[in-house]
Amino acid sequence: MLIGMPVYDQVDMLDVAGPHELFSWANYDVELVAEHRGALTFRNGFGFNVAKSFAEAGAYDVLWVPGAPGLPAAASRRVSTKP
Repeated sequence: MLIGMPVYDQVDMLDVAGPHELFSWANYDVELVAEHRGALTFRNGFGFNVAKSFAEAGAYDVLWVPGAPGLPAAASRRVSTKP
């Protein structure tokens, strides 16, 4: 199973890291995707890199959308329309 996790600047670290870890333990593949690939910052200031942009995203079996104050703007963007 492939899980897509759309992330964005100022996302909560635990909302990304916790589910990512649990899905990995369950032997699911998890891909972080963002509007643009590259550097982002968690809400607490910790930096991380995203390897795939929304345009490069494939089809996912499940989308897991982490929360944070920036969620409404990020949630309005399309992640993937590929079948």
